[in-house]
Amino acid sequence: MIQYIRKIINRLEGFPYLYYWGPVVMLCLLIFYLSHQSKLPEVPIHIPSLDKIEHLLIYAFLGYLVHRAMVEDEKGKKIFKNPGFYAVLFCFLYGISDEFHQYFIPHRETSGFDLMSDTLGGWLGQWIHTNGWISRLFRNIL
Repeated sequence: MIQYIRKIINRLEGFPYLYYWGPVVMLCLLIFYLSHQSKLPEVPIHIPSLDKIEHLLIYAFLGYLVHRAMVEDEKGKKIFKNPGFYAVLFCFLYGISDEFHQYFIPHRETSGFDLMSDTLGGWLGQWIHTNGWISRLFRNIL
């Protein structure tokens, strides 16, 4: 399984735009799909503010991926002068569009606290990428 994943990654590295921005697009589509559901599956145990934690985690992943895509191009040149700011801004704006979208979905509601969790998650994700924690972890695994 690990060799199969490594083979896919090696092939995608030949297409840098797809390699960096493809996962961002896929995660945005997943968020859109989940936001479009009138009712999401319930978790059998009660955890206070679970939806805020879910927002934080998925947007942390989005912030990580956006920061990764904005940091360098295929030749190692910096694309943005301050990619952390733009990654958080992207997550904030996508969070606004997500909350706006949910406003029109029956049985869903918009929340400023969700937007706050989205933005904080975006910041957390870009911070994790800036410090290179995930890269070191996967370098050891793969």
